[in-house]
Amino acid sequence: MQRKIQCFLSLVCALLVFCAAACMANGTTYPDIIPDQIAPESKPQTKLPLKGIMVAINAGHTTATNPRVPYNGDGVGTHSGADTIVLRYPGNNLAIRGGRWNGVIRESDLTQDLAERIARRLENLGARTIQTRVHSTETTFRGRQKNLEARVEKANKAKADILLDLHANYGFRDERGFMLFIPASQKQSTLFRPGVSFARLNEKIHTPFRDVRLQKSLAFAKCLYSALTDANPIPPFWEGLYLSRFYVITHVNMPAVLIECGFMNIPTDMRLLAEPSYRNDFAVWIGNAVCAYFGR
Repeated sequence: MQRKIQCFLSLVCALLVFCAAACMANGTTYPDIIPDQIAPESKPQTKLPLKGIMVAINAGHTTATNPRVPYNGDGVGTHSGADTIVLRYPGNNLAIRGGRWNGVIRESDLTQDLAERIARRLENLGARTIQTRVHSTETTFRGRQKNLEARVEKANKAKADILLDLHANYGFRDERGFMLFIPASQKQSTLFRPGVSFARLNEKIHTPFRDVRLQKSLAFAKCLYSALTDANPIPPFWEGLYLSRFYVITHVNMPAVLIECGFMNIPTDMRLLAEPSYRNDFAVWIGNAVCAYFGR
C-alpha cells in the first residue's frame, strides 16, 4: 500500500513539473495574489522609470477628533455621507468600529490609505516618496493652520519634484466625479466669484501663466486627468480642472495638484472608494500619470 502511495505522489510531481515547463515554453504567466493591504506590484520592478524622482504625498486632513463632529477628523474633512445622508460600510478596514458612527468612513482615513498605496506604487517604479501629513490633536482654526504650514515645510525641505494633495469631496445629490486643482496666483484669484475659493480653468483665467511652477502644475494636472479618465469608473466633475488658492498646493515650491477623488456622500462614488481593489487601481493610474509627466 505504501509503495502505491509513493508511486502516485511521484506521478503527481512529474505532472506538475511538466505543466510548469509547458507554461514557461508558451510564455504564460500567472499574476500574484495581492492582499487588500498591499498595493499593486509589491515586488521590485526590473525597470525603474521614476528613478531619481522625489514625490511628496499629502494625505488631506488629520485624525484629530472634534467632539462636535467626531466622524470628520479635524472638523474640516468630510465622511461617507453628508447632512442627513449617512453611508455605512460595517466591517470595512477604513470604517469606524462601534458606537453611533459604526461603519462610517472618514475622509482623513481614506486619504491616508490612498497615500500609502500610491507611495508603494511609485516606489516600485523607482521614485522616492515622502508623506507630508503631520498628525495633530488640535481642532482650532489656528491649530489646523499650523498643521498645514508644517506640511508645506516638510515637502519643501525634502526638495520634492512634485506634490500630490489627496482629498475627497461632498456635494449635492446629483454631483459626482473627481476634481483636479492647481494653484492660482493672487492675481488670478481676483477673478473667482465672490465667496468661492476656486474656479474652473478657462482661457481668461489661466492664460498666460507667467509662473513656471504654475505651468508645470497645469502640465501635471493634464497628465493626471488623462490617466484618471482612461479606465476610471468615477468621471471628471464638469471639466475636472480647476484653479484654487488651497493652502498646501499654493505654498509649496514644487509643481502641485490637489485631487478630490470623488464625492463621499454619493453612493456610486463612495461604493468604489470603499473598495481596496479600486484604491489599488487608483494608485496605478497615479503612477501612470507621474511617468507621463516626467516622460518616462
